[in-house]
Amino acid sequence: MSTIRNSKIFAITVLLIALAACSGQSATTNSPSPSATSITGKQASKDFAKVMTASVNLATANGLTQTTTNSKYGVYVLVLDSGTSPKYQAAIKNPDGSINFVFEADSFVPFFAQERVNANDKILETGDKFTLTRMIEGSAQLYEFTISHGTIASETMTDSTGITVVSNLNYALPATSLAILKSAVN
Repeated sequence: MSTIRNSKIFAITVLLIALAACSGQSATTNSPSPSATSITGKQASKDFAKVMTASVNLATANGLTQTTTNSKYGVYVLVLDSGTSPKYQAAIKNPDGSINFVFEADSFVPFFAQERVNANDKILETGDKFTLTRMIEGSAQLYEFTISHGTIASETMTDSTGITVVSNLNYALPATSLAILKSAVN
């Protein structure tokens, strides 16, 4: 009798442990999901526009070094001169080491964000992250913007083909960034 009772207790214990493990796994997710602290609609767009404007202003004032890693093509370094520079220019160092001028402002995350806010894309705000959904020819592209000190610190884009592009932003022009700008001029 005590063996049957011990077996039942053991079975119940294993079941409870399994249920606890399952509930712990389902609480972890890599995609944003609406929760009590999520904001959508006009308020999320308004909040994101405020962050985007601060980011554009800081990039224009201080310059911007953007390191972008594309899961298919490699690492790019984009450099935007500060707006106070008489030559105000932008350049890109490609994965193969070649350096070219950049003529499209939306190559830089803050300016891309500005363009997307004006396009009225769907925006979800959760804590220090904004997730923007952009439809291109019927396929969704997700952009996750991480915010630090009121400006965009990074952007992660994932498209329907599985390509991931991660951009980290530094609102400054260290010597390596200035060298990229100088090489583009020469």
